Parts: sequence; structure tokens; C-alpha cells
Amino acid sequence: MTEPKLPHSKMGIASFCISLLLLFSILFGAPIDTYRNTVESEFLVLAFIGIGLAVAGMFAKQRNRLFPILGLIVSSACLLTSLVEVYAKSS
Repeated sequence: MTEPKLPHSKMGIASFCISLLLLFSILFGAPIDTYRNTVESEFLVLAFIGIGLAVAGMFAKQRNRLFPILGLIVSSACLLTSLVEVYAKSS
């Protein structure tokens, strides 16, 4: 017998979309030094929102967990990259 296909978590899809936005802003956006105060705080807020949605999406019952896991991985990597870049620029 085959198991029924679970629907995707909407929180996970939102987390994945936010993480893609963060990833594209790192790859193709302006350097952090250009808008130091505003970009840093907005970027960090978006990263934490993406991580929070991913964690909430992973604990949703009867939902597919593909997008929350991808969102958590990409958002965490973007957050870590941003923090390393800010730390490297400050020292």
C-alpha cells in the first residue's frame, strides 16, 4: 500500500521564500557597508523570521517537511554568512 501524499507546510513555503530572498540579496545585492545600519538590521530580522517560520513548519502535524528544512538550512547559512561578514569588517 502507498501512503497518502502530505500537503506542504505553508509556514515552510514562506520560510523557503524568505530564505531565497536573503540568498539573492547576499549574492546580487549591495555590500553591507553601503547601507550599514538599515541593511544589517533588516537582514537580521528577515533571517530570524525565516528561521522561526522554518522551525514552526517542521513541527506542523500531517505536513510535508521539505520546505521547512530547506528554509532552515538556507536562512541559517545566510545569517551565519552575514554575521561573519559584519565581524570581519569590524575588525
